[in-house]
Amino acid sequence: MTFHFSATGIFQIKSYGDSVKQKTVFYKSSAAACALFVLGNAVMVFPTKTADEYTFLGFLVSAVCGIGLCIAFIPIADALIRETSGGVFIKIVKALVFLILAVAALHTAADAFSDFSDFSSEVILPDTAKAVITAVFGFAVIFFALKRQEDTLKSALIGFVFTAVAAVFFFFAMSENYNVSNIYISRLPDFGEFKNAVKPYFIKVTLPALLLPFYRGLVFGNKRSTACFTGTAIGYILLGLCILSPVMLFGTQLAGKLSYPYASAVSTVSVGKLFTRMDGFSYFIYFIAAITKINICIFIAVSALKKIRNLMNKKATA
Repeated sequence: MTFHFSATGIFQIKSYGDSVKQKTVFYKSSAAACALFVLGNAVMVFPTKTADEYTFLGFLVSAVCGIGLCIAFIPIADALIRETSGGVFIKIVKALVFLILAVAALHTAADAFSDFSDFSSEVILPDTAKAVITAVFGFAVIFFALKRQEDTLKSALIGFVFTAVAAVFFFFAMSENYNVSNIYISRLPDFGEFKNAVKPYFIKVTLPALLLPFYRGLVFGNKRSTACFTGTAIGYILLGLCILSPVMLFGTQLAGKLSYPYASAVSTVSVGKLFTRMDGFSYFIYFIAAITKINICIFIAVSALKKIRNLMNKKATA
């Protein structure tokens, strides 16, 4: 093999290295953003008061459906986002889909915003007026929303590293107090029990995650498809750890009655005499997951509305 060392050659090698590095970074950032989106506000509230012995089974079924639907929706999102010169009917269908997408994204963002505001008001700052907390969090959302998606993805990667490490650490830190029988299933559920177990996870996690293939398409075009479903799968794994912890620690009935089960579970962890209550560390997980989910939804909603405007402009000039 012969190497030619010249100014042009060096520049070409450096450019190739930068390109590979950039692709790797954005792949990781995209996967991290998808994982945090799945955690979103679900990590705060699950398991819910409807939890029973089948709650973790319901989560597992929801996770499998979510990952499968994510993979299935990637080519659908690509086809809808792709700029094509279709007829009037195709443009109307696309405009309708983008309108539904915008509404769904805004609804998902509002749900996450409400859950985090309630948590902050009830747990973090109970003596502060909720209006003040909502205003401050709203300002933080606007601040991040005005940033470029490159900045959002970078912050998601940094936040994900802390979140993943913290989630794994807390899961094993509580393990000596786990009661595995809390997830033991004595019999298979009937249809009604199965539906009740899956329903909250499907509504709160699986359906919102269908926005992620569209987010990937709007940001990267037809690239990063593997990052999308890999990040979604990792998000489900981390969420599973965060659900298992309170369930195996408190049991499904008690965990479901707690307003914020995961924070309550983390509060039982102590490290030496200095860190006797570590639930404060879970607050960052809630914040970065919620704000990432909200800002992804805002980006999707704004981008979908722009797509509708472009389609209408094309129709008007046709």
